[in-house]
Amino acid sequence: MLIRAISLQNILIFRSVRIPLEHNLVCICGESGSGKSLLLNFLTNSFTKSPKDVLGPFDQPGAIDIEFQLDSRIQSIRYEVTTNKIKLLTKNEILDKYNQNIVYQRQFGGLKLVKSEEQRRILDEFGSIDLCKLKSLIEKKRELIERANEYDSDIKKKAMVVEMLEKNKSLLALASLLSEHGYTSLDSLLEFSKKMIPVELLDQIESSLAELKTHLRKLYILDNEAPKISADELENYLFRNRKSLQEFNLNPEDVASLRFLLQDLTKILGQEISLSDISNLKADLENEIKRKRSELDDLKLELSQTEHSIVEEAKHISSLRLKFANDLTQTLNKILPELGFGFFIVYFDIIPKPIDIYGKDNIQIYVTFNKGIKPKPLAKVASGGEFNRFLLALTVACQKGFKDKVLIFDEIDSGLSGNAFEALKSMLLELSKSNQVIFVSHNFEKFIGFAQIIYLRKIHSDEYTETVADTI
Repeated sequence: MLIRAISLQNILIFRSVRIPLEHNLVCICGESGSGKSLLLNFLTNSFTKSPKDVLGPFDQPGAIDIEFQLDSRIQSIRYEVTTNKIKLLTKNEILDKYNQNIVYQRQFGGLKLVKSEEQRRILDEFGSIDLCKLKSLIEKKRELIERANEYDSDIKKKAMVVEMLEKNKSLLALASLLSEHGYTSLDSLLEFSKKMIPVELLDQIESSLAELKTHLRKLYILDNEAPKISADELENYLFRNRKSLQEFNLNPEDVASLRFLLQDLTKILGQEISLSDISNLKADLENEIKRKRSELDDLKLELSQTEHSIVEEAKHISSLRLKFANDLTQTLNKILPELGFGFFIVYFDIIPKPIDIYGKDNIQIYVTFNKGIKPKPLAKVASGGEFNRFLLALTVACQKGFKDKVLIFDEIDSGLSGNAFEALKSMLLELSKSNQVIFVSHNFEKFIGFAQIIYLRKIHSDEYTETVADTI
């Protein structure tokens, strides 16, 4: 990737400027407070200020445009800046591609070198360690656990239904009998229970016909406006009800219990259960449970094998990191003296941790640049200049992992002079052969003829101060 230019409009003290960045080596320099580091922040999409603090004082909209070339295509990223927000006007896919090819000075491959997982990535970059297999295995384990939990839950649910059916054998017999006479659903059973006349009432027919008619009206067989039924019709209806009671040996409470049982089964199984289904339901569920338990055993075996593979792959990755930690230490031992480190001790501490998608290693870089002082974590020991030079050494050591990237450094030559400075230039030149290198320096005179120089300077009017860019 190659950044071709960045344009800023009403952004801080940039009124309207387009800065070309078309060379493989670009040195940004200029007056104090002219916006050199801010320019790097914009190039790396690092917006640390609030929108109202990013927007400039000039009477025009705020905008940031970055033109870049990737895979022979010219593309751009555009931000609109208002007092309320910084709005991306470019598709996220384009921004993601851009960010994937940016390596910022204090962010080795997106790192700040403070957290263990960030320092772990250094070894992975250096050794080109592939984590895809481990991530795939862990994803497979997650899926297997989900499937096993689903099987286990389904088995428990079906086993509960089987237990309910076992406790209600008399209701199952009633369901079978009703099903044979055409009652197959909850609705038909409800209709049947509404029309069923209690046996006690049938016994009182001769002495209480009026009470019977009242009950019939309540059951919606007759209503106040309906014509009176004849004695023969009534006798026929009562005969059918008594016959039904005798054939089914029905108790209305049993009908209600059966109906509630069907409702419970439907709710638990998540599907409607009819009277015709219930007779074979217990046997069907027992067969399903047997099959599911067999499949669950297979899943658990596969899960166990996958967990074993995860452990073995994590061990393999850990052994590679140990080897590459030694190799990288030896490489740094050769590079650091060239960058002006007269004394140093550096090593990688690898500590086991629970396995995740990155392996089983917590990694910390320990260094000291002073005799008599024990090595401590890099971020707690190194000064700004030492940190920058150490990061440069890491970048050079791992340069085989960088190709067609944009490497960005802030104040990279801080504290360097003489042979160390010349070594820095050689390293930058080597990096620029396969990448674009953009860096900030306060000693631009030393880079004239070596890199494209972008000099930022402030100009003052009666109302505003603004930054302009000169190319040298």
